[in-house]
Amino acid sequence: MPCVHRWSRPRPGPGRAPGAYRGVHLFRVTGRWQAYINVNRKRIHLGYFDIEEHAALAYDEAALKHFGEYALLNFAAIIQLDGRIRTAVDEQY
Repeated sequence: MPCVHRWSRPRPGPGRAPGAYRGVHLFRVTGRWQAYINVNRKRIHLGYFDIEEHAALAYDEAALKHFGEYALLNFAAIIQLDGRIRTAVDEQY
């Protein structure tokens, strides 16, 4: 059973502040979104992305890899039980 605590509450929806996704912030030098995850007190850089949601998905993949069922995800509703991420594009095919 996944851990449920106050930190696992959903993040703000539409109209949220930029970079409101977990593990994502705007890198001002390039204007791109940077994704990162903290594991064992170390920050792991996941890459730069043009679209904020793509950076959030990269964080979700890394969180599933490192924390499994206890991962706190940005898009928990579209994550399958096997750990694969399905996007709206995948749903069409």
